[in-house]
Amino acid sequence: NQPPRFPVCASAVLAERQYIKLGLSFEKRPEECLLFRHAGRAYAYINRCVHMPRRLDCERQDIFD
Repeated sequence: NQPPRFPVCASAVLAERQYIKLGLSFEKRPEECLLFRHAGRAYAYINRCVHMPRRLDCERQDIFD
């Protein structure tokens, strides 16, 4: 059973190691999501660090260490 899919943007918009932001509702709260491509695959994460109370893109444009 695969999770539901819905179109967000053209694949060419997601350049390697770059991201775009998308607003969404998660657990009935407005959230911001980061969509990005890494190693050729597209990923999406809630813009929230699980280790510290901050956003993933809080320090610079690169969300990877």
